Amino acid sequence: MMAILTINVGSSSLRMAVYAVPDGRALAMAHLETNTGHGDAAALLQNFVAEARVGGIEAICHRIVHGGAHVTQFTRLDERVKAAINESAPLAPLHNPPALAWIDAASKAFPEAEQFAAFDTGLYAGLPDVAAHYAVPHDVSVRRLGFHGLAHQAMLHYLQALAPQDFAGKRVISLQLGSGCSATASVNGCALDTSMGYTPLEGLMMGTRSGDIDPGLLIHWAKDLGKSIEDIEALLTAKSGLLGVSGISSDMRELMAADDPRARLAVDMFCYRVRKYIGAYVAALGGLDAVLIGGGIGENMPAIRARILQPLGCFGIQLDEGLNDRAVGTTGPISQKDSPVGVHVVVVDENALMAQDTLKHLAAGNEGGQS
Repeated sequence: MMAILTINVGSSSLRMAVYAVPDGRALAMAHLETNTGHGDAAALLQNFVAEARVGGIEAICHRIVHGGAHVTQFTRLDERVKAAINESAPLAPLHNPPALAWIDAASKAFPEAEQFAAFDTGLYAGLPDVAAHYAVPHDVSVRRLGFHGLAHQAMLHYLQALAPQDFAGKRVISLQLGSGCSATASVNGCALDTSMGYTPLEGLMMGTRSGDIDPGLLIHWAKDLGKSIEDIEALLTAKSGLLGVSGISSDMRELMAADDPRARLAVDMFCYRVRKYIGAYVAALGGLDAVLIGGGIGENMPAIRARILQPLGCFGIQLDEGLNDRAVGTTGPISQKDSPVGVHVVVVDENALMAQDTLKHLAAGNEGGQS
């Protein structure tokens, strides 16, 4: 039996899976807490696949966060696409370099397998112009690309599968809350706005990333404090967010357990900023029908979900405390039965979505790859 290997590199973790061809059955899965430092990565991949007891690997699909403005859709991985990923590495420094390393490792481990790239930006290719542009002069403007698209797409697929006949017109806010965090507003499964922009740094407060920030602060750091571009990049991507505010950790679990005022402030700021985006997106959508929550924090921390959502009864969000408390690492509703807005926790499986797209391309004779 031939199989597909999926490799999903996050900002702080690595998820791998093997799926059967052609039926897409999951045969093996692995989750590593870091995306680097695994020694002989090619050997690790070979050993992982060997444990799945498959005849061989027909195709490999990689989750890619940033391919620039011109490579956003599922595509075959060739030298042109790899060059685009490499050129975009400064815009996604936590994601693209390790992704390229795992692409090389996969080529070494399975040289005969065809490789594909599933881009996080694909869901947002059709963002309306009012949401896609920055208020800067045209000659220096760039389009907001959005990220975490695979995760948000997986959440929307879950909601659609629940009641296909009722999905049309659904106004949905999906929240991917983990080491990286993002919010997306959608109607009919199409994204109307999203919190991340040209890079994965914009938007919500994250583990080590600042999220939204006054651009004037960057000018102050550079002009008045003499900080270099490299210093500022490190501050905003690796030293800010939960870690920067708390001075303790980027791990929400540690902050919730800490008896420390800065840790409490970090948690309060995190929840406040998510609520603020929800409010903005309710306005943008003209109402709200469903909230979907995924990611490591979203799937496993009922207390954080409650702190974010309980104050939002004005929008028709009514949590069921019992359902919310029991929803840890499981998919299902956490709102009251008569809540005007349905709230669901969704255990996000980006790898399954990547495998489905790969299978479609294989079934079409690999003629459907686009860039």
